[in-house]
This record gives sequence, C-alpha cells and structure tokens, in this order.
Amino acid sequence: MDIEVVTYYDDNKLHEYDAMPPDDRRDIPLDGVLKLASICRQKGNETFKKNSRQAYNSYLKGYKILDSHSPANEEEEWKLQEEKIRISLNLAQACLEHGKTIDCRRYAGEAAQYLLNENLKNPTKLAKAHYTIYKAT
Repeated sequence: MDIEVVTYYDDNKLHEYDAMPPDDRRDIPLDGVLKLASICRQKGNETFKKNSRQAYNSYLKGYKILDSHSPANEEEEWKLQEEKIRISLNLAQACLEHGKTIDCRRYAGEAAQYLLNENLKNPTKLAKAHYTIYKAT
C-alpha cells in the first residue's frame, strides 16, 4: 500500500492577504510577512517539478510580499534578506525553466548581492546564484 504525503498550506492566510487593501498590507508585522512568503516558497517547491509555471507564480508572489515590507530596523532587514535569498534563488531557477534569462539573472544576481553583504556566511548559496546566472547566459 502506497501512502502519499500531502503538504498542508494555510491558503486562507494568502487569501486574506490578497483581499487586504494595499495600505493595510504595510501594517503586517514582520513575522506575518515572513510566514506568508514562506508559504509561497513552500507551495512553489511542492509544485516545481509538476508545474514550473505555477511554482514561478508562487515564488513571485512571495518575492513581492517580501519586497513590499519596509523593515523597521537592521535585524528585520537581515530576516527579510534571508527569506528573499531563498525565494530569489528559486525564482531565478523557475525563470530559467521558462527561458526568461533576463529575469533569471536579475533574481540570481540579487541573491548573490545579498549573500555578499552577509560576508560569505553561506558560500554554497552564493555559488548556486552565480551558477544560475552562468546558465542563463
């Protein structure tokens, strides 16, 4: 007997976010923004092999959620950057799958820049960003 593991995502949170007026979205605390972006990234990861277009849309939504948040301090900036690196690398890969090489280089380059700002705390991710840019050229 085969058992299929189904991942549960709280899509209600994403629907609530979509229904909010843009001004109200700015009032979401950092933890909420990170949670929403994480849900988008996880959904993208889950669907990437089956439907890379859907994964692209999920990653892009998470990217936009993070991009719309203004950090209150340096600590929030670092937390946002950590999640943005994850999403940017995944988004770059999804762009590459669809021949969007300019967008691929943009997102991978952005992730590489964030990683360089971290003083190479994660050289593996930096290498992945540069390799993705290489594949897009």
